[in-house]
Amino acid sequence: MASAPAEEDELSFAASVDKVQEVTEQLAEFLVKFSDLEQRAILVPFLAGDAEPGSMDPTVEPHIDEARRFICHYLAIYSQCERDLILEKWRPAFDTRSLSSATESLTPSVTPPGSVTPTAVTPRA
Repeated sequence: MASAPAEEDELSFAASVDKVQEVTEQLAEFLVKFSDLEQRAILVPFLAGDAEPGSMDPTVEPHIDEARRFICHYLAIYSQCERDLILEKWRPAFDTRSLSSATESLTPSVTPPGSVTPTAVTPRA
């Protein structure tokens, strides 16, 4: 019976990975509506570790400020660790000054090594 907590931990971790994946995809779907420069402006405070990324910033355009506040509120229910994992997809692009590659693929791979990624099958008529 000692394995029960380990199984619960594994289920909890799997649920967390799925949640992070889903939120990452939703965030990508939101950001893809903005240009590369706008995406960078929106994400800068989050990726730079700003303590208050959702606070009003009079130095940016209103729609950028609004997008930052939206993301801040959207991510507020997640732990800091989960937020870091969600935003990790954009960190390499932030570091190399290009965000377009981060939003081109809306689904980063979390398939375990040796596993096969499932594909959608369209039923025949």
